[in-house]
Amino acid sequence: MDPRLLRQKKRQQQLKRRRVLFFLGLSFLCLVLVFGTALYVFLNSFQPADANEPGNGGEIAGPSEYKKGERLNILLLGVDMDKTRTDTMILASLDMEKQKVDLISIPRDSRVEIPTRPGLDKINHAHAYGGPNLAMKTVENFLGIPVHHYIRINYQGFVDLIDILGGVEIDVEENMKYYDPYQNLNINIKAGHRTLDGKNALDYVRYRDDGLGDIGRIRRQQKFINALLDKVLSPSTVVKIIPLLDKVKELVNTEMSATEILKLANMARQIDRSNIKTHMIPGTDATIDGVSYWIPDQSGIKNLLASLENDGELENNEEKVKEDKQKELTRVRVLNGSGKSGIAAKVSKDLEAEGYEVVEVGNADNFDYRYTQVINYASDKTEAKKIAKIVGSKELITGEGNNNGADITIILGRDYAN
Repeated sequence: MDPRLLRQKKRQQQLKRRRVLFFLGLSFLCLVLVFGTALYVFLNSFQPADANEPGNGGEIAGPSEYKKGERLNILLLGVDMDKTRTDTMILASLDMEKQKVDLISIPRDSRVEIPTRPGLDKINHAHAYGGPNLAMKTVENFLGIPVHHYIRINYQGFVDLIDILGGVEIDVEENMKYYDPYQNLNINIKAGHRTLDGKNALDYVRYRDDGLGDIGRIRRQQKFINALLDKVLSPSTVVKIIPLLDKVKELVNTEMSATEILKLANMARQIDRSNIKTHMIPGTDATIDGVSYWIPDQSGIKNLLASLENDGELENNEEKVKEDKQKELTRVRVLNGSGKSGIAAKVSKDLEAEGYEVVEVGNADNFDYRYTQVINYASDKTEAKKIAKIVGSKELITGEGNNNGADITIILGRDYAN
């Protein structure tokens, strides 16, 4: 063969190898960014979406323009199967110069103003009313900071991706069992160290029946993100990049340009794992007109956003403060229903050590209670479920009346005494 043709063929092969290496390298960087911070989009395979769909909320202005030197804020939307309401909302706030990422989980039941809509509504309805643009504008107005981009993730694609990865290892905190045919949920995961396949992984991050509702779900999502990042960074994942990228076409859409995605990929190459932090919008549960909401704590939000600007120097402990405050407001009666001396006093001290206010310690109407009962008189079951775990009770009963001014009554049975 002509030497010139040989050299030309060799150059073409080298060029092809470089393209493949660039493709794999860039893809892996993107993959790290996405699964570590939920910011994954393959450079040439994302699906641009009509950002004013799927709702009919009217034309909404597009994303805010990014200005050099400020944080880059990207709204991550996990949509249900019909791509209307968002089951997950996370604001990824990136400090491009310091290579830091803060993931701020926004409870989907947060009661906020939605532009173009009357009154207050749940924040996860914004996407249903006006697509990603309305969701971005709602978050902007809510937090008072610009939102520059969105990434929308479909849950079915999420399931398939986890299966391609071979599952994700995680420590499941408790037995999870929940059935809701209306949401197509049939969750059954046993406690312990598990490798979750796609379906069980999705069930894990959507589970809400632990007494903490949406807040417990957000904590599990943050825990799962860290476990998923460990999986993505493992050597076994590299050989699975091609099928993962094929699945991404079904999973993600965004309005980001290829150049913007390339910048994110470059950041992924430099970011240190310790520089990825998770947070949650602080607030309290409330029921208004029969509807459950998360009422945001505006001063807590201000503190959280200020801590991001000051490299986390302000401690983001709003959630712990909220939990402690709720315990202080919960009044408990402890009654001995077993006849064994001293057990009511012991449980009373344990509950006070946990932060609860014990308003009465005494004997029940008789000593024939076989099993310990927790009787809840409050509108919310959160604290009652926590107390039931403390005393090892499986009997959570809804009470009626004023209960002598207490929110919860515990009747200690022979099972506790023994």
